[in-house]
Amino acid sequence: MRLLIAAGHRLGFAFTVIRDHPLNILRVTRNGAGFVFRMWPGLITFRKRHDSDALINKAAQKPLLVHAGLPVPRLQAVLSSVEELRSAKVDFPCVVKPCIGRYSRGVVTHVRTPATLRQAVMRVARPARDVLIEEHVDGAHYRVLCVGGRFAGCVERRPPRVVGDGVQTIAALVEQRNRAPERQDPDPLGSLLHPIAIDAASAGFLRQQGYTPDRVPAAGVTVRLSRRIIGSVGADFIDVSGRIHRETVRLCEAFASRHSLFMAGFDLITPRIDTSVRRVGAFNEVNVQEVDISCIERCNMGRQLPVSRYIWERVPFARVATPAYPPY
Repeated sequence: MRLLIAAGHRLGFAFTVIRDHPLNILRVTRNGAGFVFRMWPGLITFRKRHDSDALINKAAQKPLLVHAGLPVPRLQAVLSSVEELRSAKVDFPCVVKPCIGRYSRGVVTHVRTPATLRQAVMRVARPARDVLIEEHVDGAHYRVLCVGGRFAGCVERRPPRVVGDGVQTIAALVEQRNRAPERQDPDPLGSLLHPIAIDAASAGFLRQQGYTPDRVPAAGVTVRLSRRIIGSVGADFIDVSGRIHRETVRLCEAFASRHSLFMAGFDLITPRIDTSVRRVGAFNEVNVQEVDISCIERCNMGRQLPVSRYIWERVPFARVATPAYPPY
């Protein structure tokens, strides 16, 4: 949000909070004309909320992705309670997630046994919140962003890790990584980077790999500290915009244009980002609710792309702006 407004100011736009509207409603103006935009279901959207319902539900969006030619993990079940597991046919490994959610909250991956599946469903299920179970797909995790129906960038979202040097302990290697300026003092304009922490969850994950924080890994050995790929656990964001296969980009652009999505964030899992996703990998989901741009604009490895500037350059301002500032 702050990245977006800062870029808009640099391009001559002015912003006003509309206090008699729900939260996240702002007026943007330039040269006496403007429009009101909402921060839902994306940073800027020109779709009505009810027109986006199918895209927000992860189970409902799957047939839309398939219809557009985008491969997706096989949907195995949609449950409203743990009791429905008795009639569900689930293959392992699988992934459990809420049908409606964001920022990977409630997502349980690498589920391999009936007991852990039941625990995952119990953890995710809530009143009025269905649970989705889908097949597990191997590969690295990527976010592909489209703005105005055009490709705007792609990053690999990598769980926190350290690489052994044969001398330092895992705890010391973590401390060394945390001395990076962007992790000590996150960018106030919207960096997703946070210090890597060795907490109970990461210590348990280390034990699964045969490590403890005071262990010295051999030189060149990569030690993972979490399966999660969100900034709050210390994940890394690596620009791969120049490596993503052109057909994968075309599929994302076509879907965003077909569904009139001014902003769309596609979550892709593949072992080969430089190979078409039609050959290997799958689209995990498409995000239209609070689409993140900072993971690309403030990535900590590789080129940082000016996504906020792309947004204001591609917004159809002449078409939607009027002196009356109509809400969209």
